[in-house]
Amino acid sequence: MYHIKNDKRSQTSARLISEGLLKCLIDKEFSKITITDVQRASFVGRATFYRLFDNLTDVLAYQCDQIFEDVIYSYDTSSKQSPESIITHFIDNWLKHEKLLEAIVECNRLDIIIESHRKTKDKIKNFFFLNIEMDTTQTDYLIVVLTALMSGILAEWVRNGRKENTLQLYNQVRNSIRLIHHMIK
Repeated sequence: MYHIKNDKRSQTSARLISEGLLKCLIDKEFSKITITDVQRASFVGRATFYRLFDNLTDVLAYQCDQIFEDVIYSYDTSSKQSPESIITHFIDNWLKHEKLLEAIVECNRLDIIIESHRKTKDKIKNFFFLNIEMDTTQTDYLIVVLTALMSGILAEWVRNGRKENTLQLYNQVRNSIRLIHHMIK
């Protein structure tokens, strides 16, 4: 678990540590990166690291939380909200962070993405599902299904060598939903 306060110093140190981990991921697999490696790459002291994070996996969780916040706040709500625009926006943001995604898949921790998504569930509901008439329970289940589907598709994208672009991944999502719908009819 990470322990980052809202003060500027903690936020800056967390950002530097995150950037340090990403630098390390360029040259090493996540499993081979040490806290000392991240400390050196980020120029942040060991005590500061442990004040903010318990371990390197917590840095991944922090980065995922930041990505979900960025996904929500960077979406252009002035344009028409369609399922395609929302999903491709989500995919685009994750493809920009392929090293992070690769590290999460490498250490078999898709639960990090799922937990980050769960933490932002209410913001997602308020943001993306305003124009859809559903009760709260329906929306919660829809978000859980989409979270599992998107996490799985992104993980498979990494495992398959990151060949597909955003539109191709969107089509995978759409086709998967169609197949599920057909199977349960």
